[in-house]
Amino acid sequence: MRRGSVLIVVLVMTAFILSVVMMTFEKSADTYAGVVGVQAENQGGIYVSSIATAIKTLMALDNADFDGVNDEWTVIPTIPVEGGYVSVQLKVADDRIPVNALTQPRDSAGYTRVVTAFDKLFTELELDSMLWHGIHDWVRPADNEPPLILTPAERYNPEGNGYTAKHKPLESLAELRLVPNIAREYNRLSNFLCMGGETTPHININFAPPEVISAFLPELESYVDQIVELRAEEPFQNKDALYTIMSDRTAYTAILPYFDVKSSLFYAKVELNLAAENYYYHILFRRNGTSMNVAAYIEGRPINYF
Repeated sequence: MRRGSVLIVVLVMTAFILSVVMMTFEKSADTYAGVVGVQAENQGGIYVSSIATAIKTLMALDNADFDGVNDEWTVIPTIPVEGGYVSVQLKVADDRIPVNALTQPRDSAGYTRVVTAFDKLFTELELDSMLWHGIHDWVRPADNEPPLILTPAERYNPEGNGYTAKHKPLESLAELRLVPNIAREYNRLSNFLCMGGETTPHININFAPPEVISAFLPELESYVDQIVELRAEEPFQNKDALYTIMSDRTAYTAILPYFDVKSSLFYAKVELNLAAENYYYHILFRRNGTSMNVAAYIEGRPINYF
């Protein structure tokens, strides 16, 4: 019995020592992982700052009067760094239907065009129009105008939890994921919607998807295939180039304020792979002449934020 008791004590002590060793190892591993994570975040900040400076410099050298899919800035090679790589995607951010244009006065031509575009796009995508009505009521100012769907309290507070519509312009496109029932369609919709600027709603005709051209510029619907084919060979270098396709002065004059061939908004999506972990950074640039300024910056997920 004495020998058995000693054996049990030895086993218990051994188990205790092993558990202490394991706990110490796990804490050390967690501490190391935390240090690596902080180091990666710090390095990521440095890389992103350098990338933003490089993009500003690169775009300052672009003195063309138009932007096209074959421009040098559209293809930025992957950059190897110690312990991983940095990948950068730079694209225009005004090539889709601008959501923030829904905040314009209801009697304005720009508001009417955007509303019509939403209705047509969601029909073509076979999505319930109630979804874009929710987007509309999310960004519209809280005024005396009736919403397109239920009142904000009914729509966003079904259980009285204080979840209300924003009633302000979007600060990132990803905010749409807060609108009821939009999250499940967000990845798809982000290919056709953008935040838009603060001026007359417009799209870059050299980059806009065919569905966006048809919905936002219905005057061009019968020319969409031709436009896509021509811009693939050579981008439209000025707005008058579209008139040579349309040969309809009235229709051309109607769409003239709503498209351009040079962008003012650009979106840089940065992926940093470091120590087998991925980190994502999102930068919105605003171009004014030859200068590029950072308009928004988000550290987030691998989705489209602008």
